[in-house]
Amino acid sequence: MKDRIRKIERIRQVQQHMHRVAELRMSGLENSRRINQSEQLDLISALNEDSSFQGLFVDATARRLKSLAHQGDQIATECLAQRTVVIERGLQLKRTEKTCDRLKEQDRRETEKRELQNILEQIISRSHKLPAS
Repeated sequence: MKDRIRKIERIRQVQQHMHRVAELRMSGLENSRRINQSEQLDLISALNEDSSFQGLFVDATARRLKSLAHQGDQIATECLAQRTVVIERGLQLKRTEKTCDRLKEQDRRETEKRELQNILEQIISRSHKLPAS
C-alpha cells in the first residue's frame, strides 16, 4: 500500500507541475495578446493623426496592421486551445489528488484495524495468562 501511495504521490507531483506549465503558457499567451492589441491600437492612432509625413507610411502601416491582426487571430486561437489544456490538466490533477487521498485514508483505516487487532490479541493473551482465582 505504501508503494502505491508513493507512486500516486509522484504522479500527483508530475501532474501538478504539468498544470503549472500549462498555466504559465496561458499567461504568456495572454501577455502576447495584450501586446498585440496595444501595437494595433498604436498603429490605428498613428493612422488617425494629422501629420505631413502620414501619406508616406500609410501603406507600410496598413500592412503591419493587417499582419498584427492576423497574429492576433492566431494568438486568440492558441489561447482558446491552451485554456482547454489548462482545464484538462486541472481536472487530471484533481482526480489524482482524490485518488491519493482515498489511498491514504484506506491505508490509515487498515493501519488502525491492524493496531486494534494487535491490542485485542494482547488483551486476549493476557486474559489467558492470568491465574484463575
